[in-house]
Amino acid sequence: MPDTTNDQVPVDVIDPKGSASAPPETPLNELMNTAEVAALTGHTVATLSQYRSWRTTGRYPDAGPEFTRLGRSVFYTRQSVQAYLDRRA
Repeated sequence: MPDTTNDQVPVDVIDPKGSASAPPETPLNELMNTAEVAALTGHTVATLSQYRSWRTTGRYPDAGPEFTRLGRSVFYTRQSVQAYLDRRA
């Protein structure tokens, strides 16, 4: 059984071409779900979903913040959301 006391998990980072890479482990408290990012950015959940699609297919590689997947769930690091907000300013 895995050790559940560890607060860090490996997360796949999706690059604009849709391939996954393995970054250093990310603390769980640094991950935000789509609803949290929507509230912070002012985008709807549907808009963030569209941005993820565009990023993954390479249509608009800079659309929205970079995202990560943990299983089938989508998360954003606080750092990627802040970088996205800084680009929009």
